[in-house]
Amino acid sequence: MQGYGFLFGLGVIGGTLLTPWQLLWMVVAGVVLLGPLRFLLLQRHSLTASPFRSRVTAKALLMVLGLSWGCFWLQWQLEHRLPSSLDKSDVVLDLTVISARQAEHWQRLDVSVTGFPQMATGVGFDQSKSRLANLRRLQLNFYFPRRTAHQTPSDRSEFRAGDRVRAEVRLKSVRGLSNGLPFDYETWVLRKGIDARGYIRRVISIDSEQKGSARSLRETVIDNRKEAVGEQAWPWVAGLVFGVQDAFDADQWALTQQTGTLHLLVVSGLHMGLMAGLVVGVFLVGQKVVSIIPVLPLRNSIPSRSGFFSVGVAGRLRAVFVILAGAGYLYVAGAGIALQRAWIMLVAAVLILLMVRKLSSMAALSYAFAIILLINPLVYTGAGFGFSIAAVAGLLLFLRGRKLSRWQLLWMPQWIVFVCLLPVMLWWGQGVTPVFLVCNLVAIPLVGFALLPLSLMTALFPGMWWQDVLVWVGDVFWSLLLFASELPFATVRYQPLDVLLVWVFLLVMSWAGVRPVIGMVVTVLCLTLLFSKSASDTDRIVMADVGQGQSVVLTYGSSEGQARSMVVDVGARFSKRFDIGSAVVAPLVWRHGGGEINDLVISHSDLDHAGGWSGLVDSGVLIHRQWYGQIAKADSIPDGVDVRELDDCHGSDRWRQRGDDFFFRFLILPARYHHSDNDASCVVQIRWHGQVILIPGDVSKLAELALLYRYRNELQSDVLIASHHGSQSSTSRRFLDAVNPKQVWVSSGFNNRFGHPHQDVIERIHGSGAELEVTAQNGAIILHPDGRIETQRSGWKPPWRQQ
Repeated sequence: MQGYGFLFGLGVIGGTLLTPWQLLWMVVAGVVLLGPLRFLLLQRHSLTASPFRSRVTAKALLMVLGLSWGCFWLQWQLEHRLPSSLDKSDVVLDLTVISARQAEHWQRLDVSVTGFPQMATGVGFDQSKSRLANLRRLQLNFYFPRRTAHQTPSDRSEFRAGDRVRAEVRLKSVRGLSNGLPFDYETWVLRKGIDARGYIRRVISIDSEQKGSARSLRETVIDNRKEAVGEQAWPWVAGLVFGVQDAFDADQWALTQQTGTLHLLVVSGLHMGLMAGLVVGVFLVGQKVVSIIPVLPLRNSIPSRSGFFSVGVAGRLRAVFVILAGAGYLYVAGAGIALQRAWIMLVAAVLILLMVRKLSSMAALSYAFAIILLINPLVYTGAGFGFSIAAVAGLLLFLRGRKLSRWQLLWMPQWIVFVCLLPVMLWWGQGVTPVFLVCNLVAIPLVGFALLPLSLMTALFPGMWWQDVLVWVGDVFWSLLLFASELPFATVRYQPLDVLLVWVFLLVMSWAGVRPVIGMVVTVLCLTLLFSKSASDTDRIVMADVGQGQSVVLTYGSSEGQARSMVVDVGARFSKRFDIGSAVVAPLVWRHGGGEINDLVISHSDLDHAGGWSGLVDSGVLIHRQWYGQIAKADSIPDGVDVRELDDCHGSDRWRQRGDDFFFRFLILPARYHHSDNDASCVVQIRWHGQVILIPGDVSKLAELALLYRYRNELQSDVLIASHHGSQSSTSRRFLDAVNPKQVWVSSGFNNRFGHPHQDVIERIHGSGAELEVTAQNGAIILHPDGRIETQRSGWKPPWRQQ
């Protein structure tokens, strides 16, 4: 029976990867091809009415049902999503604010669409109106109006949960960056049920009455508790009890990432389990107290040795109590997808314990697996799903049927979870170090038995002595993490998929059917191999898909097992928590460049080229040498970068060798041509595996002419990365003729407001005979040592991918 849940869940996953027509053809092909095979198998098992026939039919139906549900659920979501053809549509909408997250000059709003009174501008045909009318939930930014001299801070408009708003909105379709990395922004948005994003251009009216708003009830409770709880204790209450995403600051989030304890601050299955355990403990203590008083009727309802959820009225009442307590925690903590998944698994576990006929633990896991995917078929595309399934499956597989001593109970479950989560963590690019195990051995009990109960007590009864204890324990928690983060242990950030699969196989083989001592030895050997082996890959040049910005990552030395990187520009910084340097460039370096950058070149100070600089520096990537085009502009250099360690790219144009097949140099523009930040750009020419690549930054036509007069035929290159994202102010005809490229690459954002690449530039490139590749259309562009070009949006694409 335990295979049925997994079979249905796998069917749901497969269904999300198929279009309706592909599903139909697959079902028809299955009937045609597998029908005769099924007939032969039934003949071999003699009786057509045997249980074998029932099992085969049930499994086939479950698979078809799973495929159908996954496929049609996804199509239903896509039917409501704003298509890319309607990007930048301006519409007037009636909205209800679900939640509002505050920033210094703007708000991030989650809103539901309640009405569609009229179209503003830009779209006027019936089909577009019908697609816009399908919108259900939006994620919008609202930028505060600039404050005038007579305004006070209280004069500016702010939205609160429950507000009913009529506003003119500019809608933007959801289209993620495509760099071949695990995180998929488009599926993340679909999982959350968001159909479009955008910003509010004009507020027409606001009705702030919040009566009857279920969402505003939670917001009201949070506001009330925030006023009652002290400032020092509030981050713990907000983060662990109410699931507020910005409860902790950016430095604290970074510290938990460095020590592998991030999951302790993100309300998820661990917290649901701890909360359920806390409720059970309180219930048992309460019943123990009641048992001392002989006159109370509840005395006879104390759990027997058969278990807390023993069959009977008392057991069912306890089960209902635990489920409702979990549901209450689910609501106050924001009902995130991870917490929904955890509550489902809690309900499944409690119901299974109540059953007269007990299910095996793996059968329970399979049914929880199926239910989770039934509710949200795309949940498997998130890291949390992999973490939950790997941890629970590992504990069930490795501890089932084994008796552990009290000493083993203290460390073995954490060790098993750590080992089982390694492949998932590495696949998602999360750094792994032996410090993680030690930190979790200390931090999990600290959070589970101290910080979470104290936070809950402070939320219920603020101002008591335990609030001060919460602050003190929290300071101890951060001090321990800070100490652990400074320990000099090696960190592994990425391993290829084949290494991870071998790792999983070795784990299963080492623990299945062997003595624990042998299994432990094999596991330690696996860990030693994992931490001593660096990720290897083939050399490549990647112009990353970074939106309206630019970043080029070049790797070399992979064939010798000493992969290194050169990075030219690091894209933009969009907020305090998101920048291209840490989100895109660093993962590419870890995956393909061995986690080391030999030369980091920041061409100039513009945000779309240098915005991710500090994020990359803070990501843990080892950077040996940094070049900058505007050293004199000290205010553009981020904190953490010593200006004395920067090299000026305008000093010399000699060739520099970094590998057997890799040389680079800077082409020099005299200072009199540095009329702007763009013309002060570093101009990089690269020789790599017999191919020449020219990266001119954002220089203008005038600077291009200066390069032409100085270097003439030396400018010839196989690949030219168009200056200034293909704007009309660059990539002149004379410059194209001098470079004579086979390929021209343009880094630009989808449907960007600047109109890059400009149509005149596109026509000049086509007129030169060169092939044009644009990241906005093709995603990341990859050049291989043999000259082959690959783009991330070419080939097979899942049905949810926006074109």
